[in-house]
Amino acid sequence: MQGFLSYPVSGVPCVPIIAELHFFEASTDSDEQLFDLIGYQKRNTSEFLTDIVIPNLKTQPDWLLYPLIEFILDKVPIAGKPHLIHFLSEVPFVRVCDKNGREALTRVKPSEVIDRSSVLSDLYFHNEQVFGSGAYSSDGPHHQSLSILGMISRFDATIATERIQHYHRYDENDNEVSKKSRLLLTHLNDVEFDDEWLPFMRIPAFNCDGAPNQPVVLHPSMCRPKVYEPLVGGVLGIVQIHIEEFLCTKFGWNDDIEPRIISDRINHIIQSARSSSDVQLDLYPVLDYLNTTTSNKDIISDYVTEGKGIRSQKAWLYGSGEGL
Repeated sequence: MQGFLSYPVSGVPCVPIIAELHFFEASTDSDEQLFDLIGYQKRNTSEFLTDIVIPNLKTQPDWLLYPLIEFILDKVPIAGKPHLIHFLSEVPFVRVCDKNGREALTRVKPSEVIDRSSVLSDLYFHNEQVFGSGAYSSDGPHHQSLSILGMISRFDATIATERIQHYHRYDENDNEVSKKSRLLLTHLNDVEFDDEWLPFMRIPAFNCDGAPNQPVVLHPSMCRPKVYEPLVGGVLGIVQIHIEEFLCTKFGWNDDIEPRIISDRINHIIQSARSSSDVQLDLYPVLDYLNTTTSNKDIISDYVTEGKGIRSQKAWLYGSGEGL
């Protein structure tokens, strides 16, 4: 065995592949005594991992790397070992599954795992394979190690970007998307809003046509908070949840309502009202809004232009509001 180093080990589930290094099983007292006689002292598990396994992890094939990492996590506290933490955080060794326990075929890095025990869990659908599985699950022995290695447990701009774009791919009538979009809005209070999110934003609202109580998710330009219902009802979706003021500003809800929308609202009132008194009653907040909001003459002209066709149908329409 000249040219080779030999190490007796015991209770070891796997050993690394290292050139010119051989490992021998020494699990019994007689084995240990024999190796002592020939000058090979058995190393304990901690020494074996720290002195031999960890320094040689980078050269191991994947099929061997995974069990070696689990062996390390079982036996060696990784806290306070920055070099080991940095290496392990870059290795896709974590088994993941969805909320139903179905495991993914590939492993991922710790920084790609979502902490199932965190508030983030509710932002993910049942079929998304992003949660630690087996020993890496929320009640598994390596869960705490994943936290040290970068597992995601807090909401940030990166999560916001990924979730906003992911929800955008779903049908607007998907009830589950509506629920998750609603939850996402509460998390957006904790991060700085990125204007690049706006084209992909989906707001939980109630339908503006068809079944009025049908929950949908709409782009902010296609809906308004419930307080605006007298001005946009039947034209835009109605948002019945609380939206923080800074988000209302980002969504453009504090700007003047477009003339086209006001025109469509008036049309909706005329076409859906059961009597002329209903028309006048429903028109009042619209005309009052025009009277108090559109002080700029150019803006007023835009509203009048949009409403010409309606005015020809109902001669008294614009005369119903004092000051118009």
